[in-house]
Amino acid sequence: MNKSTAVLFLTLVCNAYGDLPMGSLSWRSFDVVDCPGSDHVLLSTRDASLAGFHSVVFNSRGNSWSWSLLSMDRYGKVTGKTILLSDTGELAHWFTPCFTEGGNLVAVFGSRLGPGPAFFTTLNCADTQERTEVELGGPFKSYDEVLLTSLEELDSGGFLVSGAGYGETSGMAFFTGEITEDGTAVWLRELPRYSSLQLEDTSMEVLRDGSFMISFEEDAFPSGISIARLDPDGQEAWEAFIDLQCEFTAVVNDFLQLNNGSILGAGTYDQLGTLQLRGVLALFDPSLEEIWERSVHYGDFTEITSLQYTQDNEILCTGWYGLSAQGAFTAEGMNILLAFLDPRDGSLSAFEVFEQGNQIPCAVFEGGFGEYFVIGGHTPVNETESDVFFGRVLLER
Repeated sequence: MNKSTAVLFLTLVCNAYGDLPMGSLSWRSFDVVDCPGSDHVLLSTRDASLAGFHSVVFNSRGNSWSWSLLSMDRYGKVTGKTILLSDTGELAHWFTPCFTEGGNLVAVFGSRLGPGPAFFTTLNCADTQERTEVELGGPFKSYDEVLLTSLEELDSGGFLVSGAGYGETSGMAFFTGEITEDGTAVWLRELPRYSSLQLEDTSMEVLRDGSFMISFEEDAFPSGISIARLDPDGQEAWEAFIDLQCEFTAVVNDFLQLNNGSILGAGTYDQLGTLQLRGVLALFDPSLEEIWERSVHYGDFTEITSLQYTQDNEILCTGWYGLSAQGAFTAEGMNILLAFLDPRDGSLSAFEVFEQGNQIPCAVFEGGFGEYFVIGGHTPVNETESDVFFGRVLLER
């Protein structure tokens, strides 16, 4: 191969596959919690004692659905499982969880098929017999139907919520609000600017000054992602739009406030005309002026699922990527992607963690000395049902 041919070949490869991981890693251990049906990990946390992990898992099995609290020790061995809510015959409820710094699981839940009350529940992860449940009243009662899509703990105590309410005369309204640790409503404020959206879900992150980020996922044909920064009382301060060439889906999965006050968002969208998913990263200054935005793809399909600072003060982006697909918005051979971000220009130093089948991460926890714990969903080769996996990987750089 002559020099000009080699350069052309390299250019074609880079254009076809985009970014390439710096290295491939192997799991030090990879354990699967094999249960009937298909499991999807919604949220995970680590004990303050560092002795174990807790995850909220959604299970679908035929015409039965359930949400459960799954507890594991430091090595991924299951130490307990508690059913939180279940449906039979039809999926009749929604369920939005949050783990607190004090070691509790809190959640809001209610009807997804029509009018019905919304509830606030608290569960002690160490003693699941300690559970409280109250109906949300006050301003939440002003709607015939209410859906709470995000729930975040506040440093001052209590919880921040976001969602949508529907009334026979008022129609659909999006709102944010605050509830106390015993489920009492403090305030609720509507967001009329976004009343035209077809809301599917929200992502929310509380910032250091008590203000918070919120993004809206549409159940429609979005051209990007609407995001806003609101003050601690829910008053809109700034708004922005991540303009993407997409057709059916666009979502921010996570926000991270950087040390200098800038705000990083990470998620995914379907690339126009391809039905293929691409990861997306966008950095904004504190007033939501865009600094840079970039697509991320390490194969044909990619998603960035979470952001966090490491013990060495590096920015870790976690996600997955796959090299092939049998249909739209699906991928085969999905591997975990661990990528370190340079916030100056969005460049990444990425590593894949290989395993047969498909792996989708929910959470990554740093163990020290280059060790990382990953919890997520694993689907074996040629199968469609997924199970919870717990993996340990050593990343030496």
